[in-house]
Amino acid sequence: MERFRCARRNPSIIRSYILAMATIATCLGLLSACGGGGGSSTPTSTPNPVPVVTSVSPTSTSAGGGAFTLTVNGTGFISSSVIKWNGSSRTTTFLSSAKLTAAITAQDISATGTAQITVTNPSPGGGTSAAASVAVNNPSPTVTGISPTSTAAGGAGFDLTVNGTGFVSSSVVQWNGSSRTTTFVSNTELTAAITSQDISATGTAEITVTNPAPGGGASTPTVFSIDNPTPAVSSINPASAVAGDAAFALTVNGTGFISTSVVEWNGSSLTTQFVSSTQLTASVPANDVATGGTYDVTVFTPSPGGGASSPATFTVNNPMPSITSLSPANVAAGTSGMTLTVNGSQFVSTSVVQFNGSARTTTFVSNTQLTIPLDAADIAGAGSPAITVSNPGPGGGASNSALFPVYLSLASNDLIYDPVGKMIYASIPSSAGGRGNTLTPINPAAGTLGTSIFVGSEPDTLAISDDSQFIYVGLDGSAAVRRFIIASQTADIQFSLGSDSFFGPKYPNRIVVLPGLPHTVAVSRKYLNVSPSYAGIAIYDDGVPRATESNTFTGGEVIASSATAASLYGYDNETTGYEFTRYTIDSSGITLLDSTSNLISGFSVDIKFDNGLVYATNGAIVDPSTPALLAKFSLAGQGYSVVPDSTLGRVFFLTQDLSNPTTATITAYDSKTFTPIDSLDITNISGTPGSLIRWGTNGLAFRTTGNQIFIIQTSLVAP
Repeated sequence: MERFRCARRNPSIIRSYILAMATIATCLGLLSACGGGGGSSTPTSTPNPVPVVTSVSPTSTSAGGGAFTLTVNGTGFISSSVIKWNGSSRTTTFLSSAKLTAAITAQDISATGTAQITVTNPSPGGGTSAAASVAVNNPSPTVTGISPTSTAAGGAGFDLTVNGTGFVSSSVVQWNGSSRTTTFVSNTELTAAITSQDISATGTAEITVTNPAPGGGASTPTVFSIDNPTPAVSSINPASAVAGDAAFALTVNGTGFISTSVVEWNGSSLTTQFVSSTQLTASVPANDVATGGTYDVTVFTPSPGGGASSPATFTVNNPMPSITSLSPANVAAGTSGMTLTVNGSQFVSTSVVQFNGSARTTTFVSNTQLTIPLDAADIAGAGSPAITVSNPGPGGGASNSALFPVYLSLASNDLIYDPVGKMIYASIPSSAGGRGNTLTPINPAAGTLGTSIFVGSEPDTLAISDDSQFIYVGLDGSAAVRRFIIASQTADIQFSLGSDSFFGPKYPNRIVVLPGLPHTVAVSRKYLNVSPSYAGIAIYDDGVPRATESNTFTGGEVIASSATAASLYGYDNETTGYEFTRYTIDSSGITLLDSTSNLISGFSVDIKFDNGLVYATNGAIVDPSTPALLAKFSLAGQGYSVVPDSTLGRVFFLTQDLSNPTTATITAYDSKTFTPIDSLDITNISGTPGSLIRWGTNGLAFRTTGNQIFIIQTSLVAP
């Protein structure tokens, strides 16, 4: 102790002492290692402690997460301590005797479960701690998006793609809380099978993803929209109608139809019946097809989704109009302005009446009646303006043509046409007032009267020479014939027809100018107030009679020329003998060749000659060379005039239905087949029609005993 106290007072002594003691210790260690040494015992090392784990951090993690560092707290930790994960060593970092860390890999937490955490210290001593646990839980899923986000109700099943985070192989996509077959693609993507039943009705569905325990849970829902489908129209039936049709049911075929789908007509809703997802029916009212045009047919489905389909085109065709009658049926030339009513069918509000090809302001009265105004200029002259009705497209077209006869209001006894001067001449009786007892020219193209020429008392039957040099006029008032010079428009010679001491004067009944002999006429004469009235036939050269005349009892009351000046044909239309007579003509006069009964039958029948045949007003056709009845036209009504025209191959008859005497009918027949081609009715006539003549290329004219002269141009003559 004294030495130690001395050493404290001398630090150098202390240092020396320490070094000496260290040297002794070293030597003792070496001796012990070599098995030698003195008599002292061998020292022992301190063992490693047994580690104790008091806690871990974190105590849980999510399966499928990334690598992380695990902190282990406890006691007895040494630098060589090792943390084990379910018995497998992990890279361990010594922080202190109370704290270690370990690197936990993503593979360690790839699946759910509970990991046992221990710490192992090596020997000497050491050992393994009791286990702490780390829970590896399923993650809580999150949905970031879905595809698609919507679909149409009633569609087919489909695969829904769900994107997000925290997905595991056992994740399940739920549709409104009900699980759907789910395919794990990755921890950020799942697919789910959505059935057609899931989207059978409109609405919204909540899409969630659930992960099972441990951990797990349900994501926040994402909304999926089930919209009404967009309708599509593939066809409609019918696809067209005629303007004015009645209401009808329209069938619309297509796809995407639902119970609330509505058929629209040009944007206006129709009463709609749902049949199926591919068919609807709609009631189309008559008003929708009242006017021609094209109309859009669409299907509209309300939201959500829905919308309007592309349009299908429905065509409302205007009908083809038809004219049945005009009112008035005709009018006198020179009448002041008037309203013309057109009657028919299939008229529409856009129908237009045309007057001789000129569109007129048209008033729609109904689908059977239209009216137009006519001014005085429209009806200033005689003629036959064509009236048609046109309906515009679609459909439509022009009606049949109805003639609107504008007649001359003038009394007349006969008509004749001059093809050279292109004028019609009328014999005007004294009853016509200022124009009485004249031969009056008529311009048929203009329908106007020319200057009347006085020809004598009560002019009646007319005949024209084939060279258009003369017109011969029978004068009923003076029992004579007057010749008219066409070129100078002057009256020429007048000659009487003889008389009988008992029956009195002979009057002209029919006049025929012999072919090629303009100065020579054959005159069939008659007595007044005698029955039969026939007074024989005489030949006159410049008014001078030839010596030989035909007999004066029965024979050719009416006569017709032949192809030459050497013969003549006649017919007895006053007795039941109904004789067809043939005559020869020479320088001495006229002689009866023969007569044949009943080739032509009937009273008041007239005859005309053309191209070798004789045509009777009752329809009979006689071959005079035999003579024989060749054929007979079937006439509808009483025949009053016949005009054969071999250049056209037609024969025209003027008839009157005696049960409807206000209508005269002109019928064209084929001259070879004797069949009717077409006919034209002239209604609202007055009296009896007669004196039918041909004029121009397509003209006909006739008169009535009711003081009407009709001048007509018609396709009946020239199609």
